[in-house]
Amino acid sequence: MQETGLTMSNKPLFHLQKTRSLLALVVCTGFSLFCTALFGELPELASPSTATGAATSARFYGGVTADDGLSYGASFGGDQLLDILAEIQVQPEHINTLGNLYLLAVLGADTLMRVESGDFVPWDGTIGSLQATSPGKTLQAIEPLTLVENTPLGPAGLAGASLQIYLAYDTTATPGQLYYSGAPLSFAIAAEASDAASFTFYVASISTPIVQNRCIVCHTSTGVAATSALHYVNSSVEGYQQSNYNALIDYIENAPNGSSLILSKPQGTLHGGGVQLLPGSAELQLWSDFVASSLNDIASTGGSTGTTKNIFSNVAKMDNEQTLRKAALLFAGRLPTTQEINSVIGAGEEQLAVSLRGLMSGDGFENFLI
Repeated sequence: MQETGLTMSNKPLFHLQKTRSLLALVVCTGFSLFCTALFGELPELASPSTATGAATSARFYGGVTADDGLSYGASFGGDQLLDILAEIQVQPEHINTLGNLYLLAVLGADTLMRVESGDFVPWDGTIGSLQATSPGKTLQAIEPLTLVENTPLGPAGLAGASLQIYLAYDTTATPGQLYYSGAPLSFAIAAEASDAASFTFYVASISTPIVQNRCIVCHTSTGVAATSALHYVNSSVEGYQQSNYNALIDYIENAPNGSSLILSKPQGTLHGGGVQLLPGSAELQLWSDFVASSLNDIASTGGSTGTTKNIFSNVAKMDNEQTLRKAALLFAGRLPTTQEINSVIGAGEEQLAVSLRGLMSGDGFENFLI
């Protein structure tokens, strides 16, 4: 991982530079035991490591393939059917001991751990908070894993994304020790060649005047409408337009009566936020045109999630204030001041990065590093 630093206390195991907010999400991707003998030999991940720095004979393997293991690559089209495979070969003396398997995913500046339920949740970089994806198992000489099977990742919400996957395990044979792949399984998914008509319309006519200026006041994961099925992210979040568009398409297509409710609620019908788009207004006409365009795109493509679940459809990134609070507690051991909070509210990522760097000094940060 980037800027790796290791300790065995509740201090960071991996020191990761973060200038963007963390993801809080649920990911419903298949993750199961799989016989990698059906595929070609997996590439070995370099630099097997331990949390204490001790040498290890454990080995870690991983690869992404679009041809059933005949070859493994690092760059794929969004519509290619992919298998993402991994394998942990534990040290011989750890065979038949009780242990845990861990899986971490890095998406941009965000680091996530896969927990036992199958969800990916944010990881703060400390051993104390690390959760196993396969806890309390009797370790075998080879632990094969399948992360994704025969799935295109473009429709799954990862077009244009780069990901890194890390593997790790521990065992009761060496309490407090962690064995992990020092180098990740890295791959990228190509961006979509062209945008749907409804997305082009959304960016031009809906995103700023309606979603950013009206809806997002309440419809966020921490807002007044946090219990709603429709959440947006603000414009300081990278890729916010695509994320909010995806949220709308998912609601229109999959929510019960979604295409009707998305029109009636902004006019005040059964809407906790009251009237947002006045009948007969130009904004309501734009909103109606967008819904019609979206339904046309959904019909022409057979449905955006008809065959593949959008694995990041529930992504909701923390805003600047939430990120600053988390960073202040982690780096400085305190809550941010009012002045620090005010400096990032409504600001872009550059200002957030400046504020985060400001926390990386003094006794609190020194204790964080030790």
